[in-house]
This record gives sequence, C-alpha cells and structure tokens, in this order.
Amino acid sequence: MDAADRYALVICDMQPDLLKSIPADARAALLDSIKPCIEGARANGWLIVFCGVKFPKGYANVTPKHRIYGGFQRLNAKMGDERAHWFMEGHPGAEIEPFLAPHDGDAVVWRQG
Repeated sequence: MDAADRYALVICDMQPDLLKSIPADARAALLDSIKPCIEGARANGWLIVFCGVKFPKGYANVTPKHRIYGGFQRLNAKMGDERAHWFMEGHPGAEIEPFLAPHDGDAVVWRQG
C-alpha cells in the first residue's frame, strides 16, 4: 500500500454561504492558501474529499428549536425558499466554492445539520 492509498485531504465547509461572512480580503487569502494544498495533494495521488452542510427545500426535518439551523427554518417558513435559503440545495451558496471546485474523482459528502 503506497501513500496514495492511505492519505486524503478533507476540505470542510468551503461554501459561499459560509465564506461570505468573512471579509473579502481575508476570504481571498484563505482560499489562496487552501488551493495549493489541494493541488499538492492531488498531484501526489491523494483522495480529495469536500464536505459541507446542505438542507432540502424548506429546511425539511430541521427542528425549529435548533440553535442555528432552527433560525434558518423559522425565517424560511416566513419568507420562503427564494428569500431565505442559506445552505439550501438548489442555490449556489450551498455548493462548494467554485474557486476550489472539485475535480472528477474527488469525493463530495453532504451532511445535514
């Protein structure tokens, strides 16, 4: 078993809906520092795994009592999917940041908060 069979680089929560909370210059610096890590791991045959949080339309199955995601669900219930859609499937902010876009062969794992 060689290193490529045993190593993975896991990149978590690099989604526009989360990244936009970081000031633009800091966000650019963060992304610029992560990209070479991905490229180096990929060049050495490592598995690249992207993971993030994503919810179905209307925040189905999210309890309104959840400290963070419940707030999303409650606001969405009042405003609808088109106005309140953080981390919601079908909206670009929930996808992996395009600057770091997964390549064929990379794994993408979604979790629901």
